[in-house]
Amino acid sequence: MNIEFRNLSELYERLKPALLIKEKEFKKENLMISKRDIWQFLATVKWSCSDHLYLYQMVEDILHLPNDEILEFLSK
Repeated sequence: MNIEFRNLSELYERLKPALLIKEKEFKKENLMISKRDIWQFLATVKWSCSDHLYLYQMVEDILHLPNDEILEFLSK
């Protein structure tokens, strides 16, 4: 089943539960990284170079995002 989104806002809303889980994980580690920060990092660094991403791949990217990669991105 192919799921298509009309815009990025719709995609963001669909991914929001995974983003919230990752945001909570970061907070448990005393890292103040928001779901918007996570979204921005993945959208600009990881997903911008990819074609035909599936929703499950995006959720996996969110949940397995290494701390050091996003911290380096946010420090720029």
